[in-house]
Amino acid sequence: MQFNPAAAPPIPDSLLVHAAYRDRKLFVWGESRHQEGRAGGLEFAVPTRLRHAISQIAEKLPATYRNAALWAPAGGEPGLRPRSVPSVILDAENASYFLDACNRNPYAQTSQIKIAYTTRFWGAALRLVAVLAARDRLLPSVSMDGGSFDACWKPVLAAPDRLTLRELAATMPPPARAITLDTGRHAKPPEDDPAVLLGSFVAWLMDALPRVATRTGRTRALPRAVNQENIASVWMQCLCSFEPKLPGERQLLSAFHDRVDNWQRPAVREAAFPWLLSFHLREPGGDAGDAAWHVQYRLEPIVGGAAIPVDKSTLSRASLRQVDRLLAKAAGVCADIRGGSDTFPLDVMGAFRFLTETAPALEREGFRVARPDWWQRHESAAMVRARPVLKPSPASRTGTFSMDELMHFDWEVAIGGENYTREELDRLAESTAPLVKVHGKWLPFEPQSIRAALDLWKREAAPAREMIRTALGGAEAIPGVQFEEARGEGWIGELIEKLGGKSRFEELPVPVDFQGTLRPYQVRGFSWLGFLRQYGLGACLADDMGLGKTIQALALLGRERAGGVDRPVLLVCPTSVVGNWRKEAQRFAPSLPVLVHHGIARTRGPEFVEEAGRHALVVSSYSLVHRDIEILKEVPWSGIILDEAQNIKNPETQQSRAVRSLTADYRIALTGTPVENNVGELWAIMEFLNPGFLGSAAEFRRSFLLPIQKSADPAAAANLRKLTSPFILRRLKTDRTVIEDLPEKMEMKVFCNLTPEQASLYRSVVAEATHTLDATTGIQRKGAILAALTKLKQVCNHPAQFLGDESPLAGRSGKLSRLTEMVEELLSEGDRALIFSQFADMGERLRSYLAATFGQDVLLLHGGVPAHKRNAMVERFQSGGDDGPRLFVLSLKAGGTGLNLTAANHVFHFDRWWNPAVENQATDRAFRIGQHRNVQVHKFICLGTLEEGIDEMIERKKAIADNVVGAGEAWLTELSTAEIKELFALRQEALS
Repeated sequence: MQFNPAAAPPIPDSLLVHAAYRDRKLFVWGESRHQEGRAGGLEFAVPTRLRHAISQIAEKLPATYRNAALWAPAGGEPGLRPRSVPSVILDAENASYFLDACNRNPYAQTSQIKIAYTTRFWGAALRLVAVLAARDRLLPSVSMDGGSFDACWKPVLAAPDRLTLRELAATMPPPARAITLDTGRHAKPPEDDPAVLLGSFVAWLMDALPRVATRTGRTRALPRAVNQENIASVWMQCLCSFEPKLPGERQLLSAFHDRVDNWQRPAVREAAFPWLLSFHLREPGGDAGDAAWHVQYRLEPIVGGAAIPVDKSTLSRASLRQVDRLLAKAAGVCADIRGGSDTFPLDVMGAFRFLTETAPALEREGFRVARPDWWQRHESAAMVRARPVLKPSPASRTGTFSMDELMHFDWEVAIGGENYTREELDRLAESTAPLVKVHGKWLPFEPQSIRAALDLWKREAAPAREMIRTALGGAEAIPGVQFEEARGEGWIGELIEKLGGKSRFEELPVPVDFQGTLRPYQVRGFSWLGFLRQYGLGACLADDMGLGKTIQALALLGRERAGGVDRPVLLVCPTSVVGNWRKEAQRFAPSLPVLVHHGIARTRGPEFVEEAGRHALVVSSYSLVHRDIEILKEVPWSGIILDEAQNIKNPETQQSRAVRSLTADYRIALTGTPVENNVGELWAIMEFLNPGFLGSAAEFRRSFLLPIQKSADPAAAANLRKLTSPFILRRLKTDRTVIEDLPEKMEMKVFCNLTPEQASLYRSVVAEATHTLDATTGIQRKGAILAALTKLKQVCNHPAQFLGDESPLAGRSGKLSRLTEMVEELLSEGDRALIFSQFADMGERLRSYLAATFGQDVLLLHGGVPAHKRNAMVERFQSGGDDGPRLFVLSLKAGGTGLNLTAANHVFHFDRWWNPAVENQATDRAFRIGQHRNVQVHKFICLGTLEEGIDEMIERKKAIADNVVGAGEAWLTELSTAEIKELFALRQEALS
């Protein structure tokens, strides 16, 4: 029943719900913590937030709200000072309900509400009360306070219970008792002895629990006249209600009080016995395993002092009677215990049974058992501890490392903290006694465990996959054998140390021809990929969206190419980002030749194999990889990279099977959501990265999926984490080390392809516009250009917008497909987003589509929304909480200025208003004062269309002066007809 706050897991920033006890009341208050790390002293939760937190923990909890005085250090001054704190004050019944709710989930109620260590202490005290009540350690009684007589339940604590109470009181955190109702200037700080305060708490709740258990829905009225005949019935009635005051004349109640006191006096006197009866097991003095062991009786004082033998000649008559009663009770557990002696002998089998069976049974009855020191230290010493020592085979590391490579190893086997040779274990395995004395020590062990350890020595080699699993603590369970952390020799030792986090991998220099600057966390990520690639091990880079997984992978490819690797890398990604990879490679690694293997015009057969060999990176899509798997298998890939690797989370799909069938020196998975729905998805990714490492799908289901998903088994979850964490690098935008590396606003361009339908419509618009341009001049020409711009932007957005119909949206727009993927990821991370379009009708289509796709309430603001509705939408988005809207679609003109929408940390420009100042104004709805998170800005551009061309023109103009481009798009009308035609032209890379 110990409570150790130091052993409790750390509590992240949140609202901490504290509890303190005083004067038969439980005070609950909240301590605010801030995600943004704001400095300052203790800050209390306001009443509204405290009420919300209490309702999240224990629904429909009746409570009184008022300020109390919390005594705490103030500003470095000596002593304690009172601070007024909003509190919830609970009576005994509701305190039990509240603390029980906290006990059922002690470390986290929600992501924002945490149970503080003070509340967990009083939760431990409630568990002690429940144990005492279950053992009937209470009596019905009558208390007399002044002139009033109350029916009450009085705790009757025996010596072991009182000792437990003192041990728990010693762990009481000071804030758990540092509260008073008096908030005045002359209030005095509390000075209660923790043991006395805990005793008051126990008595308070033990008086309440029977009343709760026996109370009926309707309280029977007490008789008008209380007399000698019905006083006992009235007493029982008051014991079962929360109206304990006994009615009647004082003389009658005083006489009844004395009767109850006389009736319970023997039980109280027995419980007040100040000694614990204990039993001490003494090992034999000789070395013979069959020599006699002895159990000796002792009396231990409750408060201090040494144990003394049970010497009946020195005990008083009353103490002797109590000792005889205790011995008789102990004899009901162990027949060897007799009242006429102070010891009894045991053989080695009996000693083992006493340690494993009798001692726990005696302790359950309230007796103390003193075991030998070696048993106390090594109660788990029956468990053989085995440590593998891995050794690389002589032929290893001559080529690429493989998980199937055979590794040699030795074993170190320890029992009781000492290593044993194989010959010593052979001798021990022949013993049948459960306790033996070896190396001068008594040891408990099971012969079958020794035999299991000996079987390990017979294994001469195993695949590297199995050895690394063992080194990471994921060895298959062998009954009686506990695997300890593996050691390694040579390069395998270095690998194990780095995989286990004992030593850091080296940070690699960024390739000299890499066109960009990697932030420190990106250098670490790129170096981590290089470390695992060095050993041919698969790596999952699972950074949050926007942290730059693409450029970290490109940096690795650049380093590989510069290091002399001339074989291509296959990159498989969703169709919607094929063009984005090509553009990013051109931007950051222009020296890498890139081949896009996509579309109906793609090369096949031997020509593709030859062409792929001339490129550093071959980009293809999940939709093609299973169709072209036979020709893809013909290429000797250096590596395989999966972007948005959650696309293979279902291991039975054709694309998942196809990518797993490809061979390469190394494999990398890029995903912001390695696990979306269940841990089975993690198996699919790990099976691609390091085949067989987590066993077969059936083995994984048996060992991890079912225990974690169905039973919430913490051991299975911890084991899976140990096995997979060396191969998964997960960084969050909320990580302090990452945030320090990030700019406040991160702008990125998202390049999308057109669908065939979009491309066809685009060509027809260009043909019509070209004909019109050739036939017009002056103001008519300008109008024709602006009209064509509008139509082409509508086509790039979605065919349904251009056609003005109500046709379905899914699968017809490259932009919409990419937006869907990115919104899905940001929602899984708990983020919020603003989505801008300059077209109100496109905004309505996006609102209805996103709401239906994600089951979310999506807001829409355009110029036709009245002011009062506009304000209401802003308020909902800003203060919606976990259940509020997380997506806000806005027309650029209506939402581009005058709004404060700092609840969002993503901004999407679905279509571009070709003026940086206007776009920045819209972005600043989220990126403004009051924003405490980094803002990611995503600007969508269709490849091979006027959108890409205009973007390039703006970038060239911005290099001269940021404000050269005028408002709106009128500046485009000043271009020559040849320039306009070139700008409108549909290029090959547009079509996906």
